Amino acid sequence: MADPAPPDRDSLYRPEAVEHHRTRPGGQGDHPPTAGRGSLAAFWALLAVIGTAVAAGMLIEIGEYASGPARLQGDGSTVLAVLPEAAGPQLRRGGPVEVRLDTGPRLEVRDPGLQAQPVDEATAARLLGPGAAADLPSSTGLLLVRARLSRPEAGPEDGRASVRVGGRPLLPALLSGIAPQSGNS
Repeated sequence: MADPAPPDRDSLYRPEAVEHHRTRPGGQGDHPPTAGRGSLAAFWALLAVIGTAVAAGMLIEIGEYASGPARLQGDGSTVLAVLPEAAGPQLRRGGPVEVRLDTGPRLEVRDPGLQAQPVDEATAARLLGPGAAADLPSSTGLLLVRARLSRPEAGPEDGRASVRVGGRPLLPALLSGIAPQSGNS
């Protein structure tokens, strides 16, 4: 059976397609745009979000705290706490001691008469009562902190005391958690 239309050996493309390509707007060699204005705006918006996140990560600070057991003494007007020695400089500058009593209120002590003195583990355990030895902070040195409350507190006697001893920006803290520690493979 014979082919009804013999192939045209002069051109690989139909004449209509060649004519359309030759006369189309934009001329020859122009490629149709692959990305519209919306894509460009989305790209710049993404860069702005990344820049804002990096700036916020450097400005937002994560606090570092030293903490240890605390106990109300006597009629609830004095707090006795044992903190690591690292809290000493902050306490001397008048930094606040935050005390959270078991199922009780959160107290912030900013007493100018706050006393902090070195103490050994045995004395700290004796002053804080039974069970406190297991709760003492693991540190090379301990400080016994004694502070008067502005008003006596009733309720549970035991709790935790903490002092902010420093801080560092959020982004480096996150990145240090991702990076492998030296000596670990």
